[in-house]
Amino acid sequence: MKVTVVDATQNPIDIISIAAGSSTRRENVKFSRVKKCIEDKHSVHEFADVTFKIEGISRACLAQLTRHRIATYCVESQRYNKYDLTSDDWYVIPPVIENDAPRLAAFQDAMSSAAGVYREMLDDGVKAEDARFVLPEATKTNLHMKINARSLWNFLNQRRAPHAQWEIHELADKMIEALDSYNEQWHQMMDIYRGTEELVN
Repeated sequence: MKVTVVDATQNPIDIISIAAGSSTRRENVKFSRVKKCIEDKHSVHEFADVTFKIEGISRACLAQLTRHRIATYCVESQRYNKYDLTSDDWYVIPPVIENDAPRLAAFQDAMSSAAGVYREMLDDGVKAEDARFVLPEATKTNLHMKINARSLWNFLNQRRAPHAQWEIHELADKMIEALDSYNEQWHQMMDIYRGTEELVN
């Protein structure tokens, strides 16, 4: 799994502070104003947004991700793309399976079987949009996702909770890592998030 920040509001602290200050005719930038707005879950931090490139998550994880409707998604199409499934890196292996040799062998056999049927269908002229029906939920996919900071906070709080499924939990962690290193103001935003998150990793 790989998460990259493709684009983001370059100065989220400035934008949120100025937007929040407009209600009281303040045009200065104050970190404390931004922090207070985020802690109070004020809608003003919707003024900042980020676009992620997400690579190598399973279709099962994708199904969970797209339940967060206050975001925009563009996902690699299994309908129009044909996949070369000759290697073993086209699917995600859950840790509970990867760390158990007999389960792993059975899992890999199932993936190999699905890949074989998929290739046979394509070779027989079946369209990719129909051949894809044999592909498992473990199949990797790539996408772009755009989300505002307020909705991102909600996503992170839900998907970093102790009960969250391991893969989407890892995705949420990697989003934080990507924003932490994007620029100084997003690093500050992540510091605010870490200080206000309701659910702890």
